[in-house]
Amino acid sequence: MFAVLSIVTAVILPIIGLIALWRSAGRFSRPGAVAATVAVIAAGMAAIPLLPGGSERYVAVGVAVGLIALGVAQILRAVRRPPRTAPALLGTALLLGAPLPVLWPLLAPASIGLVVAAVFLIGLLRARFAPRSGTGSLTRPLSGTPQTVLSAAALAATAVLLVASGLIFQGGTHVQPGAFYQPPADVPAEAGQLLRVEAATEGIDDGMQGWRILYTTIGGTGEPAVASATVIAALDRTEPAPVLAIGHGTTGIIPACAPSLTAVPLDGAAGAARELIGQGWVAVVTDYVGLGTDGPHPYLVGRPEAANMLDAVRAARAIDGLVLSDETVAMGHSQGGHAALWAGIIAEQYAPDVQLLGVAAFAPATDLRAIYDRIGESAAGRIVTAYQVLTSSRLDPDFDIDAIVRSGNQRAVDRLGELCFGGRDAVAALATASQISELLTPDALDRGLGDVLDKGSVVDHIPVPVLVAQGTEDTLVVPAAQREWIRERCAAGQPIDYREFEGLDHATLVADDSPLTEQIVHWVGDRLAGLPTADYCAGGPG
Repeated sequence: MFAVLSIVTAVILPIIGLIALWRSAGRFSRPGAVAATVAVIAAGMAAIPLLPGGSERYVAVGVAVGLIALGVAQILRAVRRPPRTAPALLGTALLLGAPLPVLWPLLAPASIGLVVAAVFLIGLLRARFAPRSGTGSLTRPLSGTPQTVLSAAALAATAVLLVASGLIFQGGTHVQPGAFYQPPADVPAEAGQLLRVEAATEGIDDGMQGWRILYTTIGGTGEPAVASATVIAALDRTEPAPVLAIGHGTTGIIPACAPSLTAVPLDGAAGAARELIGQGWVAVVTDYVGLGTDGPHPYLVGRPEAANMLDAVRAARAIDGLVLSDETVAMGHSQGGHAALWAGIIAEQYAPDVQLLGVAAFAPATDLRAIYDRIGESAAGRIVTAYQVLTSSRLDPDFDIDAIVRSGNQRAVDRLGELCFGGRDAVAALATASQISELLTPDALDRGLGDVLDKGSVVDHIPVPVLVAQGTEDTLVVPAAQREWIRERCAAGQPIDYREFEGLDHATLVADDSPLTEQIVHWVGDRLAGLPTADYCAGGPG
């Protein structure tokens, strides 16, 4: 219904607007009317290639052209003869409203269509029931104060909508990485080496001590790279201390999106991490390559993400005044859960000096193709997909992003890549993604995206105890996809302690007051104690 209304509005409104413009401009001169009409049409045609999306951008431009034409017509009317104030106000409101259908191509045209339909309906009713004569005729246009008040109200409302839309799409400001994140000239080739350390205080609770570190690791294609991390320990601790290797959830794909740059370096299940730190564990939270440091960031690329986690643990051992044991549990939420599971896959071969006791993953991205199939065209799904195709194009020169992203959507994808997934940036990203009807080409999976999703999925055996927690109301990592992955891993012989939490979504699953928080603390403690874990695959409690 809204789609039909948008199309009808995009056809009718420009016609009405251009007729009104022609008539108003023609009162001055016919050449002026021609010039004004051609200028408005040309501006609309020139704007089309600059806008994201498919057919919706033509609808948006059509509505915008109609609003501009009507606005100019009203202003010309105000110039021509009195009353001047009301037409001038209304014309300005129409001109200010012209960007709205362009900013909201899937929403604004239909909304404007409803207004247009209402105006026509009122006009028809007034024409049908108006008295034939007399001063009370409903067909007489409003004049004087009422018309001015209504025009001023329209201008105020339009200005508010335009300013609000601008703030939404603008996003927030980023704290840019400083000199600390730039590697020194002599970087050793060996991964896991500490390059730089400084005290960290922001986001560090009372009774705890924090460090920010720079260390060597590998990048998205296995090349030597540099990453940053935050290390947090209790002031009153017994050493050598066991280690929590923590992978954070999605924050973006540019250096400014690093958690170590924010006031919340502990990401995902932070309540459980704080409690475990209080019990003597030391948390090592990697930013991953490309967040904080130069990229590209290997978003949902399993092996480098996992290596970044494990190498951060190795590097943290060289911090003066901190003594760590080899005993380590990897844990993470969402993207971090994906990284933690991959750490379980590669640790034995990649980092045998890290004694991995177990892996805890909360709403992890596991079967990436199944997740894409279910949420790929949702607003949040488009953001994740944009991150993945941008990452792939930067890591693989053979990945043809033009064959994956629909024509006209590249600007939107690039814009999503510039936004961090948090605060005002997240609002801007969701708004941008929500106004794209179809982000990718119909055969995007066959053109290379499918291979990316398959390579990033968790399908290999993990030789240590695994905990996977999932909320039943998660709309990002969909429970149905997670259950199917669990069934496949069980069939492959992978023991998993799988737990579902009724009524919890992607964020509330790892909130401080989630029932999962206490369970994480106990499960991690049991790994240190060497106790057995439940196996959902074998019918054990979970």
